[in-house]
Amino acid sequence: MKVTWSWLKDWTALPESPETLAHHLAMLGFPVQSLEQGVTFDAGIVVGHVNQVDPHPNADRLRLCTVDVGAGEPLQIVCGAPNVAAGQRVAVAQVGSTLPDGMKLRRAKIRGVESMGMICSERELRMSEESAGIWVLPGEPAIGTPLASIAGEGETVLDIEITSNRTDCMSVRGIAREIASAYDGLTPPKPLAAAGAGALPDVAIENPDDCPRYMARVVRGVTIGPSPEWLRRRLEASGFRAINNVVDATNYVLREYGQPIHAFDAAKVGGNAIRVRRARRGEKLVLLDGREMSLDADVLVIADAERPMAMAGVMGGLESGVTDATRDVVLESAHFQAALIRATAASRGVPTDASDRFAQGVDPVAVALALDATARLLAEIAGGEVLQAVVDEWPGRKEPARVRLRHRRLERLLGFAVPQDDVVRALAALEIQAAGPWSRSGDDDALEVLVPPHRYDLAIEEDLIEEVARVRSYDSIPLTVRSGPLPTFSTSDEQKAATIIRDVACGIGFDQALSTVLVGSIPAEAREGMADGDIWELQNPISRELKHLRPSLLPALIRAAVENLHHGVSDVRLVEVGKVFRATPAPLGTESLEATLVLAGDAASWDRPAADRDRLLELKGAVEALLAALAIDSWESRSYHDSRWAAGTAVQLIGSDGPLGIVGEVAPKLGRALGAERPMWAATLSIGALARAGTPVRRYRDVPRYPASKRDLAVVVSRPDVMHEDLLGTIRDAGKPLLERARLFDLFRLGPEAEAARSLAFALEFRVGDRTLTDAEVDAAVATIVTTLEKRHGAVLRGASPAGTGRKA
Repeated sequence: MKVTWSWLKDWTALPESPETLAHHLAMLGFPVQSLEQGVTFDAGIVVGHVNQVDPHPNADRLRLCTVDVGAGEPLQIVCGAPNVAAGQRVAVAQVGSTLPDGMKLRRAKIRGVESMGMICSERELRMSEESAGIWVLPGEPAIGTPLASIAGEGETVLDIEITSNRTDCMSVRGIAREIASAYDGLTPPKPLAAAGAGALPDVAIENPDDCPRYMARVVRGVTIGPSPEWLRRRLEASGFRAINNVVDATNYVLREYGQPIHAFDAAKVGGNAIRVRRARRGEKLVLLDGREMSLDADVLVIADAERPMAMAGVMGGLESGVTDATRDVVLESAHFQAALIRATAASRGVPTDASDRFAQGVDPVAVALALDATARLLAEIAGGEVLQAVVDEWPGRKEPARVRLRHRRLERLLGFAVPQDDVVRALAALEIQAAGPWSRSGDDDALEVLVPPHRYDLAIEEDLIEEVARVRSYDSIPLTVRSGPLPTFSTSDEQKAATIIRDVACGIGFDQALSTVLVGSIPAEAREGMADGDIWELQNPISRELKHLRPSLLPALIRAAVENLHHGVSDVRLVEVGKVFRATPAPLGTESLEATLVLAGDAASWDRPAADRDRLLELKGAVEALLAALAIDSWESRSYHDSRWAAGTAVQLIGSDGPLGIVGEVAPKLGRALGAERPMWAATLSIGALARAGTPVRRYRDVPRYPASKRDLAVVVSRPDVMHEDLLGTIRDAGKPLLERARLFDLFRLGPEAEAARSLAFALEFRVGDRTLTDAEVDAAVATIVTTLEKRHGAVLRGASPAGTGRKA
């Protein structure tokens, strides 16, 4: 959260420097991420008076300005701002001066005309993030006066990190309250001067659980216009864009108090009635951003006597909003149920600053403070009159929660002694009051404290002990060397297998990818075998794109490959190891480790020259390398098909205890659903199955004493029901006992038709342990294999089959 130094100073005393304050905040648990020091203006940037504005002789959009800077002859300056006009007081950077961004001005010719300086905008002076033209100075400052003397030094801005449990500090007043715990306390807000008389809206709350407190004030006679400079500066420094004085006042109070405020045009509140109720089926509301919302009973609305005016706690309606013609406004300050507002903003896709605050919980007591502050500010900057009466419906008022704190336990957890009176003072500094004196409880003294309504994070004794430590400063905790046994950590077999797969895959050229555990909609093609009830869906997702726990790594990895291809990566090789989730069996579901590899694009020519464009065998080889690294030497492959894989390409790897994974080409339909425009190949592996199949102890194998005899065998198969693993099984059976290893290394289809015969090539290795095999022995073994293949599968040697036009399958 960004806040300016002077804004904090309005609420509490501050240390001597921003750096000291940053250290103090860090000790309180709020580290300052950055310190933006104020802008310092060069002495050569002065107040000028525009005497005359003439058209540029050579450019339609440029103007030739004569500017008096109080010394010497008036300067001729070329300016392109649309709002420059004679008679204005402006900020002029003279030749030789340096702008805040470090640019030094020099005499220059612009479209053939000499320019002797620059008329500056607020953006060029780094006083605003955006500007529509030059900065026209308010009032009539003396010509030639250095800008630094009238604009002052720029604000120091602190960017403070607020933890998610400290929503009470998402405001200037909340941070100041923390700082004040070490200084002179919090400065009370200015009193509201409300003296007007008039009718207030009739407010009714349908269900106190939906809206525990609702307040309203009326400010009459406002004039819509720009906000004063000081307010715009503070808003812009904290991340808000100035719009007009009424909107800016509500945003200012939101940042100052952390309480959302909404302003209605009083003339548009039908029947001068406000009803806080659930929407009725069929009702519609056009929001301030122009979107039309269909409402139902799940949505809390602020309605008048006739229709909804706002989606409570989220966004106001366009019809009841403030316009330039507005003269009277109704200010709303409320405490809505956090879960209801969170669900409404998420389900309708309308996250706003207001809904974020209500979803985190607001201070019901600060509802009144923020409302009065807004009314006071409007009376100051918009010329309004605040009606003395106020509407305050508080049906959900609750007594403060109580938490018991034991003294000896506090000292035991902190590790040093803290007197009881110091404990009470430390808590009181944070507005945590004791409900009574210390009392004896068993063998310890106990203190019951009242939890302030803004502190949603205080629920147990340890929370209070932490508050005492923060106020006394973590620096005051004595440094001691503790001794004790070192903890032992064990790594499961699955974790070890996951590490090996990740390391080996990266070692053979894959890049590790990391995708989010939360995913959006899952393509139907990627849900093979998964019913809707098998997939975890979040009840209150932070966005529609992050509403499921991923059941598979494959879709995200394909999307990552697509992004890489779109960014010009020609050879994409990705691996990810991570958890996947199923919602069954109920109620807890299951989670498991999965590894997925994806190949896409063309193999790098320097790494694999003349590589096959079909990269299935390349991927299969990478998977075999992973199996070898896990010492899995007993497995086989079988044909496999589901909607994730292109027909006829997938194989399932089967180990001794069951399936290990699947390798294949991604189905074109799945690829298109995920944005892929060209083929991709993928492998999904079960880490748990791989860990169980791996050999726990690697055994030494003798280096073969005799060389292997190698043969390549290419056969043609006409029967479409014969798969390559059928041929491999026959080859291994028929080649015993001489055949040591056999693998498929190539596949051709002998014609353009899908039913055309296929040519499959196998690499065979023959070896025995007691001698070198003769060619005759190897040839005889090969002949036996060929004969057996023909008998069982009708497969014949490729040279013996009818010639065909070779085409890669």
